[in-house]
Amino acid sequence: MTAAPHPDDEPIPSRLVSVPMVPPGGFTAADLPRLEGAIDGRFELLDGDVVMMAPANHWHNTAMRRLSALLEAVAPADVVIVTEQGVNLGASVPIPDL
Repeated sequence: MTAAPHPDDEPIPSRLVSVPMVPPGGFTAADLPRLEGAIDGRFELLDGDVVMMAPANHWHNTAMRRLSALLEAVAPADVVIVTEQGVNLGASVPIPDL
């Protein structure tokens, strides 16, 4: 199946995502439980701001799985390789792939 061409001068339809108003000083990691209930979609918290994350594609998922397997093969026994876990830095909670 192929998609019909989309004229360059027409807007691309989209689905709006509601993001809460950023409080003075920005959001923190402590706000994450409430934010996860309020935001429909994947996001990171960077310097107090909510940053929406693009969905991963097949290439990305394959590369992440392969890299994870390679790291696990050479990592010391006391090291755990995890994927897509937020790192609490206070006003930022980035979610690295590995």
